[in-house]
Amino acid sequence: MLRFGFKSERKLATKQVAELLNIKPAKVNHIQQQAMKLLRCEQDKIQEYLVG
Repeated sequence: MLRFGFKSERKLATKQVAELLNIKPAKVNHIQQQAMKLLRCEQDKIQEYLVG
């Protein structure tokens, strides 16, 4: 959410998110990749939910 500005207008770089969460930038990237994979797997369900 921090990375893409969902909670605020401001998008943060990987390094900024890592510093805020006190983790390594590689971990931020790993979490982001896992989230994108999950969203792709659930794409049909998400689309159905959005369309109604």
